[in-house]
Amino acid sequence: MQGVLNATEVRRDWSSWVDRVVREKPLVVKRTHDYFVGISVKHLLKLLEPYKFELELDYEEDGSVAASLKGFDLVVAAQTENEARKALANELVEYAQDYFDEFDLYYRAPNRQEHFPYLLKVLLMNDSSEIESLIA
Repeated sequence: MQGVLNATEVRRDWSSWVDRVVREKPLVVKRTHDYFVGISVKHLLKLLEPYKFELELDYEEDGSVAASLKGFDLVVAAQTENEARKALANELVEYAQDYFDEFDLYYRAPNRQEHFPYLLKVLLMNDSSEIESLIA
């Protein structure tokens, strides 16, 4: 890896390092045998930009709608598509919080590992309308 900083250097000049990460670019740090990346939220959101959710709708005979997200085990029932989108956004927030509360469990599950970038993006959103906009 190119441009890796030693953790000792980072600790010694923490404030300057944080300024560089936030204002300039992501930086990789090595601590013993571990590597990690310091990245600003702005840069992380750019990296996660392609991650969106695909809405699947099933209309019932009574006019209501069952909605789910492709690749996710989330299903809601609502009177309208708009209500379903809002409900799914709320379900996504709950799932993302559960996922990160029990990160080791979810991330190690082969059928859940691919959810990681999507749910990280959900947690970085400021409000439910931003999350709803990710559901296409």
